[in-house]
Amino acid sequence: MTFGITNNAVNPASPSDIFTITRTIRNTGQITAREVELVCTLPNVLTLVDTNGWTIGQNGQFSRLLGPLPVEANPRTMTSQVRIDADAADGTYTINCCIETVGSTLPAYCLSEDCESTTFTVEPPGIPDVKIHKRGHLIREIHYDIDYFNPCADAATDVVLTETIPEGTTFHPDSSDERWDCEDGVCTVDVGTLGANSAGCAPFVVVIDEDTPPCDVHINFAQIHASNDRDETSNSDSVIIIEPGCPANTCIEDCLL
Repeated sequence: MTFGITNNAVNPASPSDIFTITRTIRNTGQITAREVELVCTLPNVLTLVDTNGWTIGQNGQFSRLLGPLPVEANPRTMTSQVRIDADAADGTYTINCCIETVGSTLPAYCLSEDCESTTFTVEPPGIPDVKIHKRGHLIREIHYDIDYFNPCADAATDVVLTETIPEGTTFHPDSSDERWDCEDGVCTVDVGTLGANSAGCAPFVVVIDEDTPPCDVHINFAQIHASNDRDETSNSDSVIIIEPGCPANTCIEDCLL
């Protein structure tokens, strides 16, 4: 007997999604398999949508008696639709199914069982996941365009941007976003609440100090954090090479981590 099981759930799936479990059974033995039964067990976050023809048991188990299965007959395919519960927790779940030859009239050597499993992952939508992207432009000053965004379905709260002033430069408040608050080389913007599918930009400008050596390398770090973010911090690092007299596009190398 050969047996396979698959599912067509979106990866990752979301609560309330409906997907199909497909099981394929073929008798590759030498005699007809009589009294073949299919038994499946669902995790506690799934509900069987189409119950016709199935015997519903306890603890997520359901079964169907398939009857005789001839040798090398065309594969018998069984499908079931299931729904992920609306309150399903984030995680990976397993669906187990077994085919069994049952019946007390069969001798022991005729009894067999074959089990397979398939998994799916649930990731509830709307968990805020704030991101940051920074670009550096070298003219006589270094202009950072710091874009931040929340691509998810829920608002991110208590969002704060953090940027560091590169060594060899001085913060230029007149050309920067007025929300920047700097102290001891570290600057922050209190964004507050960042709505679902919302974005913003906080320009950050520094002036190159006169005593900065040619082709000096300056590294600074931009970060974003929200109190309900799934990631602790989203970072974007920018490496700026200072070399007087060269075109801007040959002086900048952006490293986004």
